Amino acid sequence: MRIPLTPAKADKLTALLAKANGCGRAHTYTHASDLMALAEEAEASLDRAGIPKSKRKGATLAAASGPKTFTSAYQRLTRLYIATRVELTRTGSGWTVIAIKRVDHWTSEGAFARLDLTASQREIVSSKALARTCKLW
Repeated sequence: MRIPLTPAKADKLTALLAKANGCGRAHTYTHASDLMALAEEAEASLDRAGIPKSKRKGATLAAASGPKTFTSAYQRLTRLYIATRVELTRTGSGWTVIAIKRVDHWTSEGAFARLDLTASQREIVSSKALARTCKLW
C-alpha cells in the first residue's frame, strides 16, 4: 500500500483505518487527521534536526496508537488492548502511508513513534550537532 497522506485521500485512509481496527476505537487511530498529525510532528522533528526539505526523502516513521501510560494498578492486570500501527515514509512531495495494521498491545506498553533517518540524514544531524558543541572559543 502506498497512499499519499493528503486531504484528498482522507476518506480512503479513514476507511482503511476503520477496516484495520475492526471494533477497536478507544486507543486506535480512527481518522486520517490522526495520521496527518503524526506526519506534522515528524516534519517538525526533521526541522529541529536541521535537515533541509530537499534531503528529507527516505525518512520513515513507525508509530503505534494508545495511551502514553496506564495507571500502575491497571498495568498489573496485564490486559491486551487494541492499537493501530502505521508506517509512513517521506517522499519528495510529502508523507506516504506504507502500512496500517491492528496490533494487540499489553497494558504495560504505551504509544510510541519512531523516526528513522537515512545514512545521509544521520550524517547531517551529527555534523550540525558537532558544529554546535565543538566550538573551542
